[in-house]
Amino acid sequence: MTDIPKVLVVANSLSGGGAENSALMVFSELRRQKIDIEFIALNRTDKIESISDKCITILNRNWKDGFKSTFQNLFEFFREVNRIAPKIVIVHCELPELYVALIPRRGLRVIVVEHTTNPWDGRKTFGKIVRTLLKLRRVSWVTVTVGKNRIWFGSGQPTMISNPVNAVIDELISKFDEKYFYIGRLRKEKRPKWAIRATIENNIPIGVIGDGELASELREEYSNKEDLVEFYGFVDNPWPKLKRDSLIIMPSEYEGDGLVAVEAIINGFAVVLSDNPDLRRLNLPPKNYFKTSEDLAHMIAESIKEGSGIFLPSDDIRQNFTAARKLENIVNDWMRLLRVVAKKR
Repeated sequence: MTDIPKVLVVANSLSGGGAENSALMVFSELRRQKIDIEFIALNRTDKIESISDKCITILNRNWKDGFKSTFQNLFEFFREVNRIAPKIVIVHCELPELYVALIPRRGLRVIVVEHTTNPWDGRKTFGKIVRTLLKLRRVSWVTVTVGKNRIWFGSGQPTMISNPVNAVIDELISKFDEKYFYIGRLRKEKRPKWAIRATIENNIPIGVIGDGELASELREEYSNKEDLVEFYGFVDNPWPKLKRDSLIIMPSEYEGDGLVAVEAIINGFAVVLSDNPDLRRLNLPPKNYFKTSEDLAHMIAESIKEGSGIFLPSDDIRQNFTAARKLENIVNDWMRLLRVVAKKR
């Protein structure tokens, strides 16, 4: 019998981004270690048909649903929490933050995981309200960002726990023809246009893997460049489908953990990264960073001439990343935190 009481994990969905994938990996390993734990995904995804785990509940909401659907989803969430009756709730991302801030249960111990260095972007006032409610609940905070010692509009110092990442390539399928890729959410702060423009300027094709609010706009804008820009939408685990000499372009304005870059490095791919404080924390050599879209275009031209291998992190860097992201070690960190939170009054 474990000394950790009933735990509930809440995330936006079962797939779609680094936060969701990390939450599910940690949840599955905690279950394997006999922790009494359940998982609620607020949104439906394509994975729903393959889920048979009775400890995973998927609520009846779709991405981008309006206020009415979200309101109904909130009360569906309340009912499920009452059914599960957890003692500790682990919360990933902003919509789950809101739901848990409003939950009417007393005595609930809450851990909130901040996955970005710019939370509630575009909705700061509303975010302050939510985090004030969370502060009144005396929640515990976790950050996935190395070196971050304060939570935005939170209180106290967060516990640092990285997202787990496993090397997933047993055999390359090479499903995609391109050698240059943007992988990630299609959102303004991710700046996918930088990657697309840099490759078009060099007259080479790029594969865009991901979905998001800019998807329709980008498809329309580059509809006359179908020979150079291929939109694949969301692809679950794209790494085995790439050619080994592919180059991953990450032009984000800001990040949290920078999981796409971490996954690319661990799986043995070359990367070029935007020179922002979040991605600088990965400590790659200066040659892997670009400051402007013009810099990126020059780096693409250089890779065409010299090969993408000039931007391939060394074996030592890859091994260090792999060791730091082992699921076993990260779950041990979570176990320690859960025991501390369980003892709180």
